[in-house]
Amino acid sequence: MGSPTSPTVAPPAEPAGISRLRGRHLVASLALISLITIFALDAYAGGDSKGGPLVSTPFWLPYLFVILRLRGKKPKSGLALAVAMSFAMFLPAVWLVHYARSWDADWLTQAGLILVTAVQPILAVAAILAWRSLPANKGQWRTIIANAAYAVIALIILTSFLWDAPNRIAEDERSAIWLLQTIQKAASSYSTQFGVYPAHLTALNASPGDGKANCSAASLLTLAVSASDPDGFESRGWGGGYIFEYEPGPSLASSGDCVGTKTYRLRARPKIFGKTGRRSFLVDESGALRSTSENQPPTQATLTVDRVK
Repeated sequence: MGSPTSPTVAPPAEPAGISRLRGRHLVASLALISLITIFALDAYAGGDSKGGPLVSTPFWLPYLFVILRLRGKKPKSGLALAVAMSFAMFLPAVWLVHYARSWDADWLTQAGLILVTAVQPILAVAAILAWRSLPANKGQWRTIIANAAYAVIALIILTSFLWDAPNRIAEDERSAIWLLQTIQKAASSYSTQFGVYPAHLTALNASPGDGKANCSAASLLTLAVSASDPDGFESRGWGGGYIFEYEPGPSLASSGDCVGTKTYRLRARPKIFGKTGRRSFLVDESGALRSTSENQPPTQATLTVDRVK
């Protein structure tokens, strides 16, 4: 006769109240991460804009409401708002991550946007599970509809902001055209003053200190050129991304004490073709500005593709 076996004792189930509390804490923590990250991103990346972090108030403030409602007597209202905001923010956040990468935003901005994007689906799932753990009550559909309406309004506002966001390539090309025309006007002024065009772009810059303008330092422009590379520079930042190259004419000319050239060509080509620009540009002493969509340095042979007026 076999010995009786001891009955298996199941571990005590976690009280429902504690489980619900943990679910709310998780939702509150995810909402806090979203709030802090959105606020910090606006303060860091948009610090020069008018209003600063106040501009992003419609997007981080709802997460504060989520936290306050979860701590108060309206946990279902907070959970409904958490779900609504996570759905409203996810796709715009994905778009912003792509946008930041296309603009070569710094790693801190990209990391913050990726964090906000990753948190939203987790927040939605956690809030839905926490909602289901709570007993049903009257008027909960009104709560869902009211919070969904707020999220839709926030989504419309955010979409309107994103709609007006600048196009990287268009901004880069406009910036390159403006800078080419600016340099061309400075070179024309140089020719009027000294009788020749500059032999190098460095001649357009100011002289060190308070020296008087001369044909070696005409004080007509401030360009990012150096003595080690007097005929080339790279524009940087938003609206940048182009490499500029100055080519003086084949023979030098002199006028008084100044040595320069009678002709020149100034080229601008994208640093990364297809990403920072789709066109290369060329301007010469005549002031005619032309472009080509071919992925090569612009020459007279390739300038029949486009013409910039």
